[in-house]
Amino acid sequence: MLLRYPYFTNDIGGDQPWHSMKLIAPYCDFLCAGCQNRHLGQAELKDFSPESLKGIYESLAPFVEGVTIGGLEVNFCDFGWLQDLLSFINGAKSPKLLIYTRQSDWSELSESLQYTLEALSELPTLEFLAVKYGRYLADRPKRIETFIPEADATPWSLSLASDNQFLKIYKSPCPGTHITKLPWQSH
Repeated sequence: MLLRYPYFTNDIGGDQPWHSMKLIAPYCDFLCAGCQNRHLGQAELKDFSPESLKGIYESLAPFVEGVTIGGLEVNFCDFGWLQDLLSFINGAKSPKLLIYTRQSDWSELSESLQYTLEALSELPTLEFLAVKYGRYLADRPKRIETFIPEADATPWSLSLASDNQFLKIYKSPCPGTHITKLPWQSH
């Protein structure tokens, strides 16, 4: 599984709403005007097995609550990469996964990514699955999206780099959270 690098981030309320192991996808065509992540495309590509990522995740376990994939475009990842992601998330028993994509809707995701999201949504150990959609637009204001999952739960927020971006939650353990059904679930 080629990655630019995995690292720990505690940017709560910034790019992710929890302490996270962040994975940088390997590729992007940098079509977002004013891209904030061009430097990530220069980072060294390294090959990680799902088992080695699980080891890194477990070493961070006292500090992390989930995994975030962003920085470059996950929609360019091939089926093998996405299957390794599925294997890693399942093996690490990460309870939360947030994926960033510049695509504007489910229909623009590759079939491989759609299939992987469907498989991830069925993992019993994965409690929360969400996708942040929308291309970064440099001339648009940032916005904060705040979620209050239930009356007695702690609200959390996510900083979106431009106001055209939005989050869809596909799986959550919290009652009252608006869940977007995956296309195959609505039949």
